[in-house]
Amino acid sequence: MKLPRSLFQMHSDLAKILGVNKDLDTACKVLLITGQNACGKSMLRRVIEMNIDFFYPDIELIQISHQLRSYGPSYRPSSKMCLSGHESFESTGYITTKHTKFIFDVSNRRKTPHIIVLDEPEIGMSDELQAGVALWMRKRLCTWPRMLMGIVVFTHSKPFASEFKKLDEVLFYNFDGFTSVEEWVNRDIVALLPDDFLNEALLKQQTIGRLMEKVLNM
Repeated sequence: MKLPRSLFQMHSDLAKILGVNKDLDTACKVLLITGQNACGKSMLRRVIEMNIDFFYPDIELIQISHQLRSYGPSYRPSSKMCLSGHESFESTGYITTKHTKFIFDVSNRRKTPHIIVLDEPEIGMSDELQAGVALWMRKRLCTWPRMLMGIVVFTHSKPFASEFKKLDEVLFYNFDGFTSVEEWVNRDIVALLPDDFLNEALLKQQTIGRLMEKVLNM
């Protein structure tokens, strides 16, 4: 089952600012997105959510995101799936791993169309756990759930990106100009000082905020 093309069709201004200015392959099953902090990944996720709600109300959104971690179902009442757990009693990595596994178990049982959105599924995981969970997810997806229409993964994790790239029909986007997973994984790491990052992030967030208003008022 193919992912509906219009789920990822962006308004031209939005695409230009976010750097997503190419048509997406209608056959892609996995959309893998990487980029620096505060580059617009969460903005893109919200646009995808709005497109699903507006154009495809019968498609269920199954997701892990920071908003769901912070606010639970009150952030997105239409989402039937969210993280639960208390970091006072359970480790962050344990909570994230438990629910990542649960989401894929649920997807296998679903009898209705759905999309999985994973926003930084590596949160709280050690390098070793990231590699193990990413490998487990890839192996699970070798047998594609019948009603799963697509997966969108936003990540900073090299193990997650490397494993997902091994799947068929994967489309990779990076907000910093890297054109392949291999290039992004093997890039040189340049230190980004806190003040430089905060000033740059504030400018980006202000730009994205103005753009979001424009999109919502169209």
